[in-house]
Amino acid sequence: MSLLVLLQVASTSVIVGYNEPRVNVVVGCGSAGTCGCPSGKSIVGLHKTCDTMNCLDQISCARPQGATGTANCVSFDVTGSIGWLQNVGAACPSDKFLTGFTKKSCNDLSCITAFECCEFISTAGTFTYGSSISWDQVYSFDPNPVWGYAPTDNLIIGFRRGGTFDDLTDIDYYYIVSAIFIASPTPVPTPLPKTPL
Repeated sequence: MSLLVLLQVASTSVIVGYNEPRVNVVVGCGSAGTCGCPSGKSIVGLHKTCDTMNCLDQISCARPQGATGTANCVSFDVTGSIGWLQNVGAACPSDKFLTGFTKKSCNDLSCITAFECCEFISTAGTFTYGSSISWDQVYSFDPNPVWGYAPTDNLIIGFRRGGTFDDLTDIDYYYIVSAIFIASPTPVPTPLPKTPL
């Protein structure tokens, strides 16, 4: 009699924090092109020294625990949303995290033409969105110089423009999410059925 091995599929999901402390990166967001985090990280905070885009001089970056890099990146067009109506926001497509901005050579907030959005990858599984909220920056991002951070262990996926100044003080809410790691399914053997002797 041949023996039949039955397999079940098991997977787990867990909310994960940062893989490492935040890294503050000096960026130049004044000229045309893309500014943002180094490869493999996404944005968790912004620093400005004045209110125009050329004063966005540092970006704080992190990645979820277990992430080994980023992949499947897209340039997400925001010219029809944040480009720019009052009280309108934009966020990266589902399960992608904000890694940077692409902008024109001007320095108004509406000069941002795209969000750079990437998925986090791991050899052991995938990452998806956990809980999401709008994080209030209405007054805290007005002074200069100032950091505007997402809460610890949350990642920024977009923001809402609230004012009419067309500058960085108009960022009144971050759209933030926690990251959930979903382990790849692994075969788990079940006990073999007993056979009569």
